[in-house]
Amino acid sequence: MCTISFAKHVHHIFSFHRYKRLRQLESNLIMFCVDCHKSFHKKYGNRNNTLHQIEEFLNKSYLYRNELLYYYNLHYH
Repeated sequence: MCTISFAKHVHHIFSFHRYKRLRQLESNLIMFCVDCHKSFHKKYGNRNNTLHQIEEFLNKSYLYRNELLYYYNLHYH
């Protein structure tokens, strides 16, 4: 991921469209610059995004992974 510090976009880690109960959860949000956000969606699409895709894109574990998975499992398993 780049280090550009302006023109940030908020991205929903688990898809905004598919995971309605996680939409406002802070740990389900990540900031991208405009170019990285476009690159992510070009690679993975727009409607079925997941934590796995974010970690693959960033090439590391997501910092708030455990909290996010806790709420994901609470609402969807």
